[in-house]
This record gives sequence, structure tokens and C-alpha cells, in this order.
Amino acid sequence: MIVRIHNEAAEGASNRKIALGLTADGYRSSRGGPVRSNTVGKILRNPVYLGWQVFTVKGHHHPYLNAKGKPVRVFAKGAETIPQETFDKHRRIAAGIDRRKNLPPVEEQEKPVEHSPASGLIWCDGGGRDPKKGHTATIHGQSFRCGPLCLGITTCPDPVTGMRASVERVLAQEWHTKLTTANPLDPVLLAVAEGWVALSQPEESQKESEARGQIKLAEEAVARLDRLNAGGAYTGRDGEETFIKLRRAAVEDVESARKDWEAVAKPIADISVLRDPERCLKLWESGDSHYRGQLLRLAIERVYLKKAPYSGARLKADRLDIVWKKPRGWKPPTPAAGEGSR
Repeated sequence: MIVRIHNEAAEGASNRKIALGLTADGYRSSRGGPVRSNTVGKILRNPVYLGWQVFTVKGHHHPYLNAKGKPVRVFAKGAETIPQETFDKHRRIAAGIDRRKNLPPVEEQEKPVEHSPASGLIWCDGGGRDPKKGHTATIHGQSFRCGPLCLGITTCPDPVTGMRASVERVLAQEWHTKLTTANPLDPVLLAVAEGWVALSQPEESQKESEARGQIKLAEEAVARLDRLNAGGAYTGRDGEETFIKLRRAAVEDVESARKDWEAVAKPIADISVLRDPERCLKLWESGDSHYRGQLLRLAIERVYLKKAPYSGARLKADRLDIVWKKPRGWKPPTPAAGEGSR
């Protein structure tokens, strides 16, 4: 399946076409559902299929570098990876450097549909609230519709639909109100501050995220060695010496990664522009759809689109159940003694 995805992409097939073809031929996702285009995209961008160990930062895969700054091979000796030329070819197509095959002349192509800032955030309330089993709502014409319904799969017990323009308008209003009126100590604003650094200072934030990811991988390597040693993998004098040597090297990797992280520690975010109603509105209006989508994602985890009370009902805020973001590691405060009975 992985080889087919890479080969078809290198031949110019779009992620959506590949996903639909796999589903039609009986392939399923790891959760048993239809293959989705975003899953195809993640597979095509993942360097692990070239044979490199990777780690994930905010959903993006990066090659892991050891203490010497070298990538680490993870495929068994002699095992075949995706050819580098195949990988490079479909990445050039995705970047727009090479043109896809069988496309009509430029003058005959339809004007592409403008990206929606809410794409990927909207979920069908009829599919349930479990993030692992729920259904996204995708753009179909001028509406957001339950994803399985758009694919012709009737797995959703109560699919919903909502006009795209109305969803975007109401969602933007709710986002603006939340940012400009929330208490400064609201955990949503703390999450916004974390994300604002990545949006306003992307280069510094990317370096910090990658460095933090290297720390996590290095710490996992130490923990893995300890588990193996506890399970009896390093017995005898030679085994003990091997374990000590490997663990010392792994600890050095952790310290090296920490030093790299300290050198690019994340700066403090100033979100005053987002807290001021007029400046926040101007920032929204000055951005394109992609940038607006990034702004929404500073504060919003996902949005459940509810069914209309009757056909033709005007979409209002009560049809959007917004799950607001929380900062990393946030836990709700424990109520004081006796407070819960008030």
C-alpha cells in the first residue's frame, strides 16, 4: 500500500485520487475506515520510508539526528526503501516545481476553489464526540457536509450540513469575541500565546520545537535501555559493560539535546494585537484564507457542527460547539475544600 501511494504520487495523482482509489480497491485506514487524503499526504512527506528514523513535531515528521548530527538508519540491512528518485519526484510535484501529468492546458483549467480557513476544524456532530471515531465535515460545493456522506459512505447515523459562508462568518465572530473578552488568565489565552510565537516568529519557534523533539527522543532512548536492562537483556560482565557504554552515550545525547534547546528557547509571546478588538479585526481582514486558518487554530481545537432545527434555518452560534485549546500540560485547577458543594 505504501509503495503504491508513492508510485502513484510520482506519476502525478493527487492525494484525494490516491485515497479514493485505495478505498475503492478495499484498502482501509488503521482504524478500519476509508483511506483519507490527509493520511496519504502524511505518508508521502514522511522520511521514514527512505529508511530514516524520525520524530514528530506538531504533526510533521523530521529526521532524527544523533549526537554527531547524523541521521539514523532504521531499515534492516538489505531491506528496500522507497527510491529517493520516486520520493523526490512527488515532492517536486507537490511543491509545484514539476507539473502533474494529464492536466488540461492552463487556459482550460477551472479556477481552484479558495481555501477555507475552517477546513480541518469542522466536525460532524452526528458522528459522535470521540476524536478517534468521529467524522470531519468537509467542503462540498458551498457547504460543509459530513465527510463520509461526501464520500458516498453511509456510516454516520445523523450527518449534518451547513453553508460554508455562514460557518466561516459565525466562527470568526466567536473567535474574535473569545480573544478580545476572555480573562487574561483564561487557559485559552495561554494556549494562544504558545501558538502566537510559532505564527509571528516561525523560524525561532521551529528551531525550538525541533530541539524539544530531539530531547524527547533522546530521553526515550535512555528509558528504553533501562527497560531492556531490567528485563535481562544485558547479562554477565560483557553485557553490563555494553549497557554502561550505551547508556552513557544515550545520556550524552540527552545533555547535548538540552544544550541545543537552551540555545533556542522560545521567546515570550506578546498577544496584545489579538486582545485589542480593532487591531485583531484588522489582522484578520488583512490576511488570506490560509493565514486566517492559522489564526483560528491558535485558539480552537475543533468545532462540532450541529444539525439545523429545521430546513432553511439561519446558522447561528448555537450550532457551532467550539472546543477551545488549552496550553501544553494544562490541568484544570482542583477546587478548594467545600467549594464543590456551593
